[in-house]
Amino acid sequence: MTDKPVLRLVLGYVLLALLLCFPVPFSGEVIGNPDIDVWNHLWGYWYWLDSFSSGALPWRTELLNAPDGGVLYFVDPVGAGLALPFSAIFGVPAAYTGIQLMRFTLAGLVSHFFCREIAGDGPHCWAAGIAFASSPFLLAEAGNGISEVTAVWWTPLCFWMAARAFRSNALEAWIKLGVAQGLCTLASFYYGLGTAILIATWWGVTFSVKRLKGTAVAAVLAVGIPLPFFAAFRASLGPGNPEAVIQRSGDLNQQLLAHNAVDPREYIVPGDFQSVDFMGQYGEAFIHTAYLRWSAILLAGWVVWRLRRVTYLWVSLVGLSLVLGLGRALWWNGEFVGPGDQLLILPFGWFQELIPQLAITHSSRLTVGGQAILAMLVGWSLVGQSGRRIALLSGILLAESLFLSSASWPLPRTSVEIPAVYEEIAEATDSRAVLDLPAEVGTTMASSKYFLYQTTHQKPIPYSPDIRAGSSSDRSTFFWLQHPRFSGSADFKTTSKEANGWVDRTVENRILPHLKSRYGWIILHREEAERVGVTEVFKAALERVLGEPEEEYPELWLWRL
Repeated sequence: MTDKPVLRLVLGYVLLALLLCFPVPFSGEVIGNPDIDVWNHLWGYWYWLDSFSSGALPWRTELLNAPDGGVLYFVDPVGAGLALPFSAIFGVPAAYTGIQLMRFTLAGLVSHFFCREIAGDGPHCWAAGIAFASSPFLLAEAGNGISEVTAVWWTPLCFWMAARAFRSNALEAWIKLGVAQGLCTLASFYYGLGTAILIATWWGVTFSVKRLKGTAVAAVLAVGIPLPFFAAFRASLGPGNPEAVIQRSGDLNQQLLAHNAVDPREYIVPGDFQSVDFMGQYGEAFIHTAYLRWSAILLAGWVVWRLRRVTYLWVSLVGLSLVLGLGRALWWNGEFVGPGDQLLILPFGWFQELIPQLAITHSSRLTVGGQAILAMLVGWSLVGQSGRRIALLSGILLAESLFLSSASWPLPRTSVEIPAVYEEIAEATDSRAVLDLPAEVGTTMASSKYFLYQTTHQKPIPYSPDIRAGSSSDRSTFFWLQHPRFSGSADFKTTSKEANGWVDRTVENRILPHLKSRYGWIILHREEAERVGVTEVFKAALERVLGEPEEEYPELWLWRL
């Protein structure tokens, strides 16, 4: 294929990515619902830029859990690393959006090449690329703002490289497969695991002794590339590391298995069907879906019916991927089910029994391999069809993704405007921390926008991902903020002199010295405080200790200490 057709392909999938992400590339916003994960991942991109700009590795930070800081591994090293030069030149939000656009583009382009490798070149490959790039899974996860989960393109790349290695048995092809698989695992452990299982199954079914040498080379690369990063990730988590910013227990893993459970109906039920009612049960705005789309299922079924044995391997791999995606145990109608009091353990549960330290809690991500193969079968089904028919069927499939799945389109987006007060704070030589309040907005992650504000003021904050009062490094401050003797919930005028004296002594001897030693600025945000009804309580408590706010802005109150 000459350079000109490749350039045409790239341009076509760039346009598709712009459509899928519209209007974000033109609005100055970023993709992601502001009530969930987007803030943490934006901050992670800045964390990498800030660390390398200072000549340090993004490993230990003094910016979180003030004043002690701690060890933190960012879960999207590939995205943050690729974004570094663009973050430095254009700013983190623009670089973050650019990486998301790149991933949508590559999801389509690489799926196109995977289909071409299996089904031959032709316009039918466009259908495969469109099918995968517009998958409801990818759209939903982009809307969730979880940056590393949008890196789905590594999976069809691994399949493409595997097909070439199996066919040619050339050492160069095996090296490319090993590198692709290693980077896939580095980009997302879930995608690396799911892809490796499917390729290993494919390898076993088509076993040849001649492939053993190449397989060994590929395996060494596939394991060796992500291994240092995986070791760093494991070392960065508590309770094994007391310095870890993120302290994660085994109990949390068990809770997340139910939180992220997958009902098998999720694969085939159109509309707003969700395996878990995140908003109703947890008050969270997450949308998770692995909906396969009936247009894709029917097209894939057509090629399977026509070619039968030729496609049986691919159908089996899709089925294996979808079964693994159901997670540890069968989930149906909002609960785990099984015979009697026992859970019906599924194949992935067997992996967990063999490797109990494998903390996999987002099993739906293991369906990406099956979805990539399904997209390839969609393209294969249209071999020999006219361009108009391919365009029509691709348009139907795209429309089903955008309007008949639970993924919302246009995608949720978030403003990255930062109040001007943080520019003033950034200019101060004071190295004390900034305390943004309230620490939480119900069960949402809206207060995590304080991470974005930190990218401007660059002072420490007492929070760790995700921002919560209970996970902060300063529990005592949040205790007195809501204490009835300091907040507006107590009638100060009628309390006894003894009680008022106790309050005055506590403020003078304990609270005020504590605040002044830690913080240079305390900021109460109006919108967030009003959403959870703590405006009067927090403002009264702060005024009781610090007096009237030094400055009042339309969006916040500011106290300088």
